[in-house]
Amino acid sequence: MATPLVERLDRFPDWQNLPPIESAQGDLIYPDWMEGTWEVTSILVDLVAPLAPDLVTPGFEGNRPYLDRPITFPVRFLPQLPSRKVQRFLPIPVSVKGDKQDEQPIVADREFNGSSIARAYLGDRGVVSVKVDPDDPNRQVSAFRGDRQLVSIVTGRFSETPAVDRFAATEFIDQVFRTTSGIYFNRVETPTA
Repeated sequence: MATPLVERLDRFPDWQNLPPIESAQGDLIYPDWMEGTWEVTSILVDLVAPLAPDLVTPGFEGNRPYLDRPITFPVRFLPQLPSRKVQRFLPIPVSVKGDKQDEQPIVADREFNGSSIARAYLGDRGVVSVKVDPDDPNRQVSAFRGDRQLVSIVTGRFSETPAVDRFAATEFIDQVFRTTSGIYFNRVETPTA
């Protein structure tokens, strides 16, 4: 059965409008069956710089070799902890005999996943750290060699479950890339099915 997001993904790259999105509040919740560690193959299918050649962010041309090239890396989805601030001190609540009331929703391990993706593209030497704001799962700071930093803020998202075994989501991310020579801004959509 077609749904707004699945229909949009099927029309790629002929996208004329934005998908239905809501302001990013809290974290993106995934179906329970997503829990665990997965191997992902990601393929960059397009690069767009609407203001080129006058304005192109650093690294844009460096991404060209990744076009149509499969990149594989692990990602992890875990039960959401009650409070990110105390996650190292509280055990994850466990349900008793399938009592859904006691289970926590499944969310992405954004630090692990961000680090894994960065290392897949840049290698172990290119990435210094990937940290998620303990007060906001939608804010991530990635530090790279050469005194470079990427601040990524999820500003909007939409998800749907078109079937029991299917999940689709899209997140809109504002990125601020800081280098010693300047600051650059990107807006990125990350669709997943």
